[in-house]
Amino acid sequence: MPSLEESFTTAITKGKIPRTVLIATNKTGAFQYSKAFGPSSLHRIKNDLKLDVVFILASLTKLITTIAALQLVERGKWTLDENVFDILLELETLPILTHIKEGRAVLEKREKEITLRHLLTHSSGEYHASIGLPPTTSFPNVVNRFGCPLLFEPSVARIARTSLEDYYQQNIFRPLNITDITFWPERQPELNARLAGMTVRDSNVPDGKGKVLPYLGPNPSAYGTVPEFMKILQSLLADDEKLVKKETTVEMFQPQLNRESQRSLQENFGDINRSQLFIGKFPEHVQYD
Repeated sequence: MPSLEESFTTAITKGKIPRTVLIATNKTGAFQYSKAFGPSSLHRIKNDLKLDVVFILASLTKLITTIAALQLVERGKWTLDENVFDILLELETLPILTHIKEGRAVLEKREKEITLRHLLTHSSGEYHASIGLPPTTSFPNVVNRFGCPLLFEPSVARIARTSLEDYYQQNIFRPLNITDITFWPERQPELNARLAGMTVRDSNVPDGKGKVLPYLGPNPSAYGTVPEFMKILQSLLADDEKLVKKETTVEMFQPQLNRESQRSLQENFGDINRSQLFIGKFPEHVQYD
């Protein structure tokens, strides 16, 4: 039976995955493992990947933003279940998508409020397809991003009155001595020089078996190295309260979705073409929340 490292090396050689950085630790930090595999890019000079390579963090950014939001809750700036319309007035007028009739969206006025808890449970409800947009469509700002009809009663909020970059740096990265995560790598030449090319699979091939291709599109997320991101995970695992209080960490990992949201999540991840974008193959017997 091949070792873990041999399995990753073979997968890269066969083109199943482009590259990877593996890193692991335990609660105390006594166990440490890290190794980089593969080339740094598919469409530029193919240097060997190093541990300090800078990746597009994509949805990993959501965890950092969740921590930022919960810090503000702890400081009394907001609450999890309070209406957010005084932060983003534009959201108050967004309608709800009830169904599609003869190829057109049927909308109705939204009656319920939108809360921070809705945002943190990723039940934002904006529905690109109802207005003919693909799920990966990029938007220039928060208002445009969520200017699509809402699929059900949920949420988006902006609770920090400063840029996310500045808030991250002062309240999350500095306490953990993180220097290699940012929204703006182009402003730091040394960091930008270590940026790895992002890849996607050929969407014309079904079941997620398409060839790995370079991705040259927009990126609305943070950039960073895997070891630096691991500092955030290690802090939460150790529950050292450098980022949030112990009771907040407990709340972060409690089930949050209502029955309707759970059902919707199961249905979406039951489609292999969708689930492989997020979690790989979705075991039908597993209930996600």
